[in-house]
Amino acid sequence: MFKSILKLGIILGLGLITSCSSPKFVKGGYFLNGIDRYFNPKEETNIWVYYNFRPRETGQMGLKIQSLYLQDKEMLKNAGLLKKGNKVMFSVVPDNPPYYNMLVLQHDNPIKNLEGYQMLKNGDSKYYQKDLEVDKFLLRHYYIPVANKKSISMLSYISKKESRFKPFNQFDYLAKINAAALQLEKNYRMSWRISGMDESPNNKARITVPQELFKKEKKLLLMVSEEINKEWILSYFHLVTNKDPNPLQINLPPGKFLVQFLNEKEQILKEEVMEPTNQQSIIPIN
Repeated sequence: MFKSILKLGIILGLGLITSCSSPKFVKGGYFLNGIDRYFNPKEETNIWVYYNFRPRETGQMGLKIQSLYLQDKEMLKNAGLLKKGNKVMFSVVPDNPPYYNMLVLQHDNPIKNLEGYQMLKNGDSKYYQKDLEVDKFLLRHYYIPVANKKSISMLSYISKKESRFKPFNQFDYLAKINAAALQLEKNYRMSWRISGMDESPNNKARITVPQELFKKEKKLLLMVSEEINKEWILSYFHLVTNKDPNPLQINLPPGKFLVQFLNEKEQILKEEVMEPTNQQSIIPIN
């Protein structure tokens, strides 16, 4: 009898430890300065963010893909998201006000019970919102079901004192555009271009990928920056593999560009200053 009770206690204890343990992180994610999107080609999932999110694993602000902020675990628990099969894609605090915490999670299993959630629509996209109040914090959870992929949760929390600055307005917009992108974009893309950049098909340029770099690297980060007022402004990004066509063909307006190939540690492996020509190619500037 005693042994049975002891065994049951151990099982319950292990279950409690498992349920309260820190969440795991989704592997294979990329987030770079100057780009308003998080990429995860392994999961074929991208998340729109803001430019004032900065990649940083330490300190009180920044976007983390390997660690949590102090209150994150408790807030996930309060929102009912600290469960097996839920993995964190990233956790972030913006570098500029209004300040708020935001986490994005991926669900191995979809949320089936949506009682207490409000259904929202944005065109053909549909997602769900639930607000909570815990001690001195306000929480907002958006759940985004995604067909044929793992569903996404976006959780934000703020102190009640910060609520007067309406930081949830920033979060609401991200939930809205990500619901549309995740549900309506048909083909996964590992590229990004700055908003407002001329995408005319008449401005096609070809960039040759140095294949010798793949001897040591599995993936390359292609960064294309345009010279504007004597400064290099990041205009185009592409996560390159040895399966991509070579040369790469992208749309670039006339101008001067810095083309860089980096490894996954963001170390520059090769760079050239180039410009498109009338022959619709990119050539080095001597």
